[in-house]
Amino acid sequence: MATGRRLRSPGSCHLDGCRSPNPWGTPPTPGVQELFAARRRLGQIGNNLNQLTRAVNSGGRPTDIQLDAVLDSIHQASTRVQDATDQLISDC
Repeated sequence: MATGRRLRSPGSCHLDGCRSPNPWGTPPTPGVQELFAARRRLGQIGNNLNQLTRAVNSGGRPTDIQLDAVLDSIHQASTRVQDATDQLISDC
């Protein structure tokens, strides 16, 4: 019997400040929220990197500023994921 309700992955409804509870009835911890946000940021950076790769494969040449921006974003996002992971581990 279909109810029309979609199940969400754990924590997915909490991205970007959604206030509804997760399937277990408890809100995610700030550390989990940060980890989801950092993961989402890595996805955005991946999209930018794919665009630069497409440009190179089409004969274009990204500027040094574009390349530096992507590398800086990757570094910042990976640090953010590591910091959030470290915080979750220390909270256990």
